[in-house]
Amino acid sequence: MRKKFSIIFDLDGTLIDSKASILNSIKTALDELGINSLVPLTEQLVGPPLMEMLNAICGAGSWALIPKVHAKFKEIYDTEGFQGSVIYAGVDALIKQLVEEGYHLSLATNKRRIPTEKILKFFNWDDYFNNVYTIDSEKITFKNKSQLIAALIKNEAIDCGQAVYVGDRHEDSVAATQNNIKFLLIQWGYESKALLDSYTNKIKNAADLKIEILKLAQPHTFQ
Repeated sequence: MRKKFSIIFDLDGTLIDSKASILNSIKTALDELGINSLVPLTEQLVGPPLMEMLNAICGAGSWALIPKVHAKFKEIYDTEGFQGSVIYAGVDALIKQLVEEGYHLSLATNKRRIPTEKILKFFNWDDYFNNVYTIDSEKITFKNKSQLIAALIKNEAIDCGQAVYVGDRHEDSVAATQNNIKFLLIQWGYESKALLDSYTNKIKNAADLKIEILKLAQPHTFQ
């Protein structure tokens, strides 16, 4: 018998809309430290790893400022800020259906482990994901999503021929391609319209995502 079909999800912009909670926590951190952002605090900042965001906000050469903002942001976001996240329409029901139908669910996110675990508990998703890989899952921080997914595939012995990565950004597509797994792009996340328009197959809603997953998993049998 074949192994269960594996669905690897991105988190921010794919399962939850966290941009308001992240931006509000960054703004609060900056205000408390008396620091002005070099760029507008808009949703275009959300998606890449936190340190990339802070480099844009403080300036890549601001070695004294970035650690202070980083620490203050974590203090705010990891206690209450993360609770401002919202589940996208239909996603909660979809995850529960996939678990009930025997799919193997994993999470691969640029988010740090502490807020990721708190978010999963906050939404009662603790028991739905077989594996949770974050930007800081291992002793060293992953440089990009491709490295993160590579570690997940290797460590959890996931069959690339029976797996798909679901994400909202071009980076997610690149990571899937570099790891030889299929990719499904959802269009309700944080990617720019220009890049979204360059993709022919985009998932419009959770119901359509379920249909596309079924198409990919149909040739496979479950243990």
